[in-house]
Amino acid sequence: MVGPVCVRHARPEYPRGADGRRVDVELLLTVDEQGNVSHAEVLGHIPHDAPESFDRAALEAAREIRFRPAMRDGQPIAVRVRYHMAIAPPLVPVDAGTVAATASATEIHEHEEEIGGGTEGLVHTHGQAVPTRSASAPMRSTTEPATAHPVQNESEQSVVIRGAGARGRSVSEYVLSVGSLANVPRQTGTELLTLAPGVMLSNEGTEGHAAHVSLRGFTGDNGQDIAFSVDGIPINEESNTHGQGYADLYFIIPELVQRMEVTEGVADPRQGNFAIAGSVNYRLGLGYRGTLLRGSLGMFGYRRFVVLYGPPGTSDDSFAGVDVVHSDGFGPSRNFDRVSGLAQHVLDLGGGVSLRLFGGLYASRWVSPGVIREDDFEAGRVGFFDVYETAGRQGGFSTRAVMATTLDWRRQREQARMQLFALWRDLSLTENFTGFVIRRDAGDLIEQRYGGMTIGGSGYYQRSVSLLGRTHDAEVGWFFRHDRYALGQRRLDALTSEPAAMRDPGDIDADVRATNVGLYLDATARLTPRWIVRTGVRFDTMAYDVDQNVFRTVDRQVHPVHRTAIGVHMGPKATVEFDVGHGLVVLASHGAGFRSPEALTLADGERAPFTSVTGQELGVRYTLPSAQGRAVRLVASLAGYHTHVEQDLLFDPVAGRVVPIGSTRRVGGVLWVRTQWLSWIDVNASLTYTRATVEADALGRTVPAGSLLPYVPPWVGRIDAAADREVGSWRGFVFRARGGLGVQYFSPRPLPLNDRSEPVFLVDASAGAGVGPVDIGLSVRNLLDVRWRDAQLNFASSYVPGATPSLFPVRHFTAGAPFTLFGTMTVRF
Repeated sequence: MVGPVCVRHARPEYPRGADGRRVDVELLLTVDEQGNVSHAEVLGHIPHDAPESFDRAALEAAREIRFRPAMRDGQPIAVRVRYHMAIAPPLVPVDAGTVAATASATEIHEHEEEIGGGTEGLVHTHGQAVPTRSASAPMRSTTEPATAHPVQNESEQSVVIRGAGARGRSVSEYVLSVGSLANVPRQTGTELLTLAPGVMLSNEGTEGHAAHVSLRGFTGDNGQDIAFSVDGIPINEESNTHGQGYADLYFIIPELVQRMEVTEGVADPRQGNFAIAGSVNYRLGLGYRGTLLRGSLGMFGYRRFVVLYGPPGTSDDSFAGVDVVHSDGFGPSRNFDRVSGLAQHVLDLGGGVSLRLFGGLYASRWVSPGVIREDDFEAGRVGFFDVYETAGRQGGFSTRAVMATTLDWRRQREQARMQLFALWRDLSLTENFTGFVIRRDAGDLIEQRYGGMTIGGSGYYQRSVSLLGRTHDAEVGWFFRHDRYALGQRRLDALTSEPAAMRDPGDIDADVRATNVGLYLDATARLTPRWIVRTGVRFDTMAYDVDQNVFRTVDRQVHPVHRTAIGVHMGPKATVEFDVGHGLVVLASHGAGFRSPEALTLADGERAPFTSVTGQELGVRYTLPSAQGRAVRLVASLAGYHTHVEQDLLFDPVAGRVVPIGSTRRVGGVLWVRTQWLSWIDVNASLTYTRATVEADALGRTVPAGSLLPYVPPWVGRIDAAADREVGSWRGFVFRARGGLGVQYFSPRPLPLNDRSEPVFLVDASAGAGVGPVDIGLSVRNLLDVRWRDAQLNFASSYVPGATPSLFPVRHFTAGAPFTLFGTMTVRF
């Protein structure tokens, strides 16, 4: 008999709320004639007092394991296999291709790397320490066969396997598990983005208004430069009135985020529209089975209540959650309310097929403070947290509904996925940056509206093939999306909030229908044990159909205009990887990406002009090799990158939206480290440098050619550290202690007219304790009570109605949150 060969390894999620220790789970797997795991059961785990959540994590991960079937007389047969799975805290090095097995007079040969091309910079499985060997040499059994109860017509053998993972498309691909880093104070799913290297968040509005997400020298106005998705469902909004690619992430309940798949750069053919700086995919799940209640109270009238439910007997992928939040705000005109509900259920249909059903509802209402002139603050005319009452009532209202279904199919050497999704969206917001510059009496208050629906789907087919004694991968994928939205913009009277008496040429009244169809090809060739080449290409077509009512000042009449446009983009991708050995890998990558044009900027019959980006990256990744008895875990990377963008966009406060600024260029580097020197301490740290420049005059020549791109900090650094440990027990109750610390630094940001903003240095901290099912904690945002400026902008303004304004640009800012204390209680049952 020839024993089974594992070709897809397990990657269990470390259970949320676990105590940071490693738990070894022994499984008995039934492997059928196709190499699929048809049944799995837990034989036991060590330590014996580990919670059942580890058993559930192991059983869920076992569904992903695939084997080449055992053979007898040339025919595949079913066997029972003992499988040892060690589940360690959320940071575990990736050591590809280590397999130890015991079989009766059988050699188990190793499959070099997992089928498929997914990225796994950090995974959550670490096998039992076993003798290692080269990727091409077989290993003979060195341990005695384990005993088990055989079933009729099945053979049995004991197998111990250490997880392997694909290294990805570039050095700057990260799978960032949240794990114990959830102890670092963060109130929203948006704030989890700061786990990714180089991310800076800012917001001139309040929670509810999409944040600016700066990454690698891209200003990320309202999310325009990053392709955001939730379990593959796209979030960026096509031709949003407020800004192309607008991405409101406040509907994501942070407790349901198990990890984020972050790809910085454009080297992956799976990246589509809006992936200019990179892409982020939130992976949702709930490690706890049962009901979790969480309530928080904080300064400034902050109240939050969360209910989470994980159906017993199901995997982490099945959950339901509701999040309700209210705050009066840390100053006038900063109150907000939001409610979000998310639910998902996964059905195992058998035969390697699973079905995932997902749905969500969200609503938010907020009031924004606007901006403050720096000279008014310095002169004492306004306070740091004040607002200009004359600017009018600013804020917004947002709703979202989403539904999706995903079908996964896996066999021994191939897998496929098909996903369908539908989103309904409504957004209205009012803003007034300039006060009374454009209209001296009525003011410059703008109301913007965006509403409609998106339907679409995506999928792929992957296959592993053997050629010249080595295993290679091929993948073909597709994507389609259709958007139907109504866009509106009008001027309001800042003093009464009533519609302006006269129409304005900047008013918008349009219906947009946009269709995106994409296709990508991807291939991975393992040329030698050390050299891997990955190549791919992506094709995208964008088609637009626009009906717009245009106000013309010549006759002061509204004229209906209809126009259509279509465009095609092709983006080649390539990566070369060299394994130096001893945990060190060198990668070089090249890619091209795009962002679709705003529909209202297109002329009839125009070939839709894409914002094209090309990028190159060279870097190294180091993974501390595993060793028996070694507790330290470390993954680190260092990369240098270059990016060139044609027809970039930048936020213009006068227009109240993003505007074209021509070509831009970025050069920089990023250092990232994730480590656990002790099993109960997790540290995530990064430092990013970027020099971003414009290649043509922009914003009315307030940003001359060759100058630094405004609002982009050259240096962004962050350290997150968390500790979570069991400290004792009494009468069956386990006592736990936990804590978290987050430190972030932004260097001064360039502003128009060669001005610079203030640097930002913030410290957040938390501490808590738990007894049995009850946990109580305190957290502090802005521990040092620094007066910091969140959004900083340069433009001309006047907040005195009827006065003659100066058109000389001055600095404005939105105040950042002061010292804020929160208390939280969590109960599980």
